[in-house]
Amino acid sequence: MRLVFRLLGWLLFFAGLVVFAGDLWSYLTLDRLTLMPFGEVWATLDRDSLAVAQPAIERHVSVWLWQSVIFPMLLLPAAPILTVLGIVLILLSRRRTPPPGRKRMFGS
Repeated sequence: MRLVFRLLGWLLFFAGLVVFAGDLWSYLTLDRLTLMPFGEVWATLDRDSLAVAQPAIERHVSVWLWQSVIFPMLLLPAAPILTVLGIVLILLSRRRTPPPGRKRMFGS
C-alpha cells in the first residue's frame, strides 16, 4: 500500500510541475498570468467524473463537504494543489525508522 501512495504522490507532484509549466508558458506567450484552476484540470482529464462527483458527494456524504471544501478547492490554482498533495502522499508513504535505541527485528 505504501508503494501505491508513493507512486501516486510522485505522479501528483509531477502533474503539478507540468501544470505549472503550462501556466508559465501561457504567461510567456500571452504576457499575462493565468493560472489554471484545479476544476479545469479535472474537467480536461475526465469531465464525466467531475459531473458525477458533485451529486454523489452531496447525496451520499454531505452537502457541506461539497459547498465548503471541494468546490472552493476546484477554483484554486491547480499547480500548488497537485504539488502539495503529491508531497504529502510522498511523506506519508516513506519508510519509518525505529526510535533511537531500538533494533529492528527483521532485516536491516
